[in-house]
Amino acid sequence: MKEIVYSDNLNDVNWEHSSVREWLNLEFKQKHFTTSEINNMVGTNPSMSNVTDEEDPIFLLSQAEMKEYAKLIKPCHRNQWLRDVVEQSSNVYFVNLDGVVMTSGYPANSNQFSVRPAFWYSL
Repeated sequence: MKEIVYSDNLNDVNWEHSSVREWLNLEFKQKHFTTSEINNMVGTNPSMSNVTDEEDPIFLLSQAEMKEYAKLIKPCHRNQWLRDVVEQSSNVYFVNLDGVVMTSGYPANSNQFSVRPAFWYSL
């Protein structure tokens, strides 16, 4: 997975307006999934106070979800963005190379992080 910035705008860092959210649900989705697969994705509204009612077929895990599903997720050789933003900052939580959730975060405009897209799928 390529490295991508979480957000270009450090003045208002949040999932709702993030560059990565837009990329996942437009370019990434169209490039990697068929129409049939997209139609079977179940939209979700990631539970964050600053997110609208708009549903995302593809999203990043939150820190809580990462901890919940940690035993199911294989280690990666890259730091990866999570969905959560560190309160009152422009830093975003991430998972380090050892699979540890880093709650101090890292600046959202860093291009040294990849993503691990998540989605729910209806069979």
